Amino acid sequence: MSARVYASQLEAADLIRLLAELRAEAPFAVVERIDRLAFPAQDAPIDPLEWEHGRLFGPKVELRWEASEGRFRGWLTRTDGQAPPTGFELCRDFEGYEAEECDYLLRREGREVNLSRPLHYEALEPGERPAYLKVEEFYDQAGRLVYYRCVEMHRR
Repeated sequence: MSARVYASQLEAADLIRLLAELRAEAPFAVVERIDRLAFPAQDAPIDPLEWEHGRLFGPKVELRWEASEGRFRGWLTRTDGQAPPTGFELCRDFEGYEAEECDYLLRREGREVNLSRPLHYEALEPGERPAYLKVEEFYDQAGRLVYYRCVEMHRR
């Protein structure tokens, strides 16, 4: 599977609109600020003005953003060949790279002592089983990891 990464500088209103447009094909999210880490449910609105960093992701698309001086830097990764929105420019093409999907075990839910903030995976049905983050990793010809994108969250 080939992936293309596009980048853009975004105003808050543009990022909010883009998050709403992509939500149907990217049902998972991780948002973060200095005092909180959240995994919002698919129907929960995401206001990037509340979060310094974030990822919205699904099987074929990932949108990452970082706040910077009142604006946002955004990276859109697509694996379905669709064109990016206006204002995004191609910054990396992973055609011909080896890709591998891996599951990473997430920390248990509830009060996580090491993080000093509670974790709840709202995007998943509540359950006793652990939560996993599926990540697609891209390797160069020397076998070095050069890029990754989040694909989904799930329970086993």
